[in-house]
Amino acid sequence: MPLTVFDGQVAVFSHHVHSGGIVLVRDPAVVAFAVSAFERAWNRGIEFCTSYDPGVVDELSESTKRTILHLMVQGVEDRLIARRLNMSLRSCQRHIEVIMRRLGAKNRMHAGFLVSERGLLREQEEPMEPGCR
Repeated sequence: MPLTVFDGQVAVFSHHVHSGGIVLVRDPAVVAFAVSAFERAWNRGIEFCTSYDPGVVDELSESTKRTILHLMVQGVEDRLIARRLNMSLRSCQRHIEVIMRRLGAKNRMHAGFLVSERGLLREQEEPMEPGCR
């Protein structure tokens, strides 16, 4: 929920019912509570890495593609694959495009046949945690 506080005296919250609406709060106790809640959440946050080890990124990408391939062969729809892997539908579809190109598959059924014929999913590895550099 977006929150803006001005000079520690006025807070602006997004309206919880009306999309695009706002609520202006001037009550010192409510403003102080909002600032305190934000500070507690901020202090519990973790640093977001901006640089990753390229080897780890490549391995993570390959692990993601193996997981997507496994779900594709099971007949799971793109939208559900994306949701299960917590990624956008478009990112999932880009991974699928790469997988199909690598396999030389004309469609998903052909991809399933090629995966089975080549034994590509016999050894499913666990995905690695991304490593910060």
